[in-house]
Amino acid sequence: MRQIGSFPSVSAIRNLNAANGYHWFSADALRFFNGKVYDVLYGTAVFVTSEQHSMPYRAPEPRKYSIRVGMSDGTIQTYAFACYDTIREAIAEAKWLARALDSGEMFYCPQKCEIVARPDLPLGDA
Repeated sequence: MRQIGSFPSVSAIRNLNAANGYHWFSADALRFFNGKVYDVLYGTAVFVTSEQHSMPYRAPEPRKYSIRVGMSDGTIQTYAFACYDTIREAIAEAKWLARALDSGEMFYCPQKCEIVARPDLPLGDA
């Protein structure tokens, strides 16, 4: 079952991704999105990337920052894609997400294929 991984570094996520035949961190993939991977791991699986979209004959769009999560099979789960204008905002959210995953406040839901908040406990019949 796909679940959030536990890694010592972003490099370990990168290595598992490649070892399992995925190309998320490949030079071609990163070049296509003008992507950067920041090598700081928050908690055991959360890291920050950035992307800058550009079209020929147009000024490049501003660089945006995303939050990603390394999964136990080496795949990458996106928590927030291009949602942050500054790396400072993305880092703050990445730190929060790492703490929330560690505490169980947030978790990976395989039915939805996304990271979600823990549902409130039912209050029972009134």
